[in-house]
Amino acid sequence: MTIEAERTDASEVRQSPSTEIVPLRGSGAELVVRPEGALARLAATPAAARTMSAARTVAGHAGTAARVTSRAVFTATVSAPAPRVVRTVGRFIAGRPMSGERRTDATFWRNGRRQPLEIEGETGKWSYLAGWRRAAIRLAGILAVTGLAYLVVPELVLVLACVFGALTLLWGGYGAHRGVQTHGHRTRYLGPLHDALSGAVGQTATRPEQWIHVPPDFKSNPGADMRLDLPAKYDGSDGIANHVKTVVRNKLGLESDTVFSFHTEGNEPYVTFREPVRPPAKVTYADILPLLSRAKETAPIIGLAAGNKTVTVDLESDSPHVLVSAGSGAGKSVLLRAILSQGLAKGGYGIIFDVKKVSHMWANNLRNCEYHRTAEAIHDRLISLRSEVDRRNDLVERYADIDGNTDHVDVGPRIWVMAEEMNATINRLNKYWREIKEKGDPNTSPAVEALLDLLFMGRQIKIHVVSVAQMASARTMGGPEARENYATRCLSRYTMNAWRMLCPEVWPMPKKPKQLGRWQIVTAGVATETQVAFFTPREARELAQLGVPADSRDAFRSAPVAPSQPSHDRLDLGHQAETVPGAPVEPEVVDAGPAESQENDDVLEGVRLVGLREAVDEGIVEGIKLANLRKQSQRDVHFPSVAGQRGSEKLYDSDELGKWARNRRMANTADADSSADSSAPASPAANGNG
Repeated sequence: MTIEAERTDASEVRQSPSTEIVPLRGSGAELVVRPEGALARLAATPAAARTMSAARTVAGHAGTAARVTSRAVFTATVSAPAPRVVRTVGRFIAGRPMSGERRTDATFWRNGRRQPLEIEGETGKWSYLAGWRRAAIRLAGILAVTGLAYLVVPELVLVLACVFGALTLLWGGYGAHRGVQTHGHRTRYLGPLHDALSGAVGQTATRPEQWIHVPPDFKSNPGADMRLDLPAKYDGSDGIANHVKTVVRNKLGLESDTVFSFHTEGNEPYVTFREPVRPPAKVTYADILPLLSRAKETAPIIGLAAGNKTVTVDLESDSPHVLVSAGSGAGKSVLLRAILSQGLAKGGYGIIFDVKKVSHMWANNLRNCEYHRTAEAIHDRLISLRSEVDRRNDLVERYADIDGNTDHVDVGPRIWVMAEEMNATINRLNKYWREIKEKGDPNTSPAVEALLDLLFMGRQIKIHVVSVAQMASARTMGGPEARENYATRCLSRYTMNAWRMLCPEVWPMPKKPKQLGRWQIVTAGVATETQVAFFTPREARELAQLGVPADSRDAFRSAPVAPSQPSHDRLDLGHQAETVPGAPVEPEVVDAGPAESQENDDVLEGVRLVGLREAVDEGIVEGIKLANLRKQSQRDVHFPSVAGQRGSEKLYDSDELGKWARNRRMANTADADSSADSSAPASPAANGNG
């Protein structure tokens, strides 16, 4: 079977011959499975799917109830009474005290001579008898009573004997099985823990099982409740409590973050402890794929927490933007790959800023994603995104209802901005602005200001930013106010300094995970240890292309990528990326609605206006680089004057720019010739040496 997605509108649902696609709310893409055969197609219809889902739910609840009931019956009839019955029968046959407490020094073969000093009260002659004598008296009494009863009511005695024999076999067999299982557990864990703690807490129990309740499978069953019964005189002092914690961790080999809870009220104090449940060791694409169809467009799945609980980031309810902070090699790009590929599969549009240039090769040349690798390209794209923010805000203002609701306003596709290595990106943007800014321009880079606009105003207009930084300081993220917009923060391989800076409300700091792919996802003051989903590059690309029509999907290109090169400005977000490998591509201009239309002021009274970038790309100023051209526009008094403006970009007359470039080349050539003539050696005739 193959997995595919179709874009759906509120008014139209497109179907393939073998698949019925159920539309999502609003616009977007839905993951569906193309079934095989007539029965499978019938099962894929909405009504059949709902019926089967309800049946599975009922069957699941019924199975759960049956398991719980059977477990309760087994506990009540076998597992709970069996240890007590076996213990009682064993004491009875062995001639030991039925209470389990020895009151004299009598053994099985020898009578007792004295009573230990720690035993209080009077002790009868029965306790001084040897064990074999007591056993013989007991068995003789049982045989006598049974013989007399058999003479009176033989049928009843036979029935009782059969019942007692069956119960003895059942309880005895279970007790023997548990004894074999727990012998090693008692020898390795319970006995040493009993010897190390009984004196410190004042416990008088002689057997570990009487007060230490640790299941034999506690090593393979993290999260199991364990308990120590404490004596009535225990007062809960900190010194003894800390000693108990240390001894329990060391003797049972528990994690340092094991949770202890002391209960000292009443005359039966106890302490419970539990080792934390860890997330799964690895989460793959196959684990996440069945969950994607139920995930919201605004809540990509990050991974799985303890108990295979799904961890998502709700960009509408929890946080409009996500901050990723981790050291080198922690898997930051893997986390972004999982988030972005899901956003694209649901019909979103991706914009990647990556000064490392190769962090997301899986997204190279995707039709629904742009890839910008240089400071120049990132600067220009952020400036254009600021215009997109203004356009969307205008639409929201125009069509919002009286309550301020904007859910019905179609501002365009949801935009996912992925900013890799913010520490290096912000530095390069500031450096680039210092090189190109004109006299009188502000010192702050307009690209950085545009990024702040995305953070402050992006949520309502469906623009989300996922920023990555090794050290997410306030300066790197655009200031403390900007950093506060990242309500969800993902940390791995963090230092105490980084944790205090980003998550001071979560303290004490969780233990730093050592396993690759293990992250702490902090939302609303709660840190959730999560194993991040690992998508291979090809799996991420396959998933991302579910957001475009099937006939428009591209295969992965494994050839080397050419240097990034900006294309011409586009009129909508749904066409070829602004920065693409290879030669520039002219965009296809579409007749768009209010969400995509834009005025074009490039032609004014027969004069073609171009920006400096277009002049360089089209060869109007041949031989001059863009940075040099921008500097000349500020310094050269003969540079053509500004003839128009497109957003924040200044436009010039293309003919005037070409004329200025030709004059500049001619002037440079003349200067070079004059310099060559003045530096040439004089001829012999001119020197009078003919």
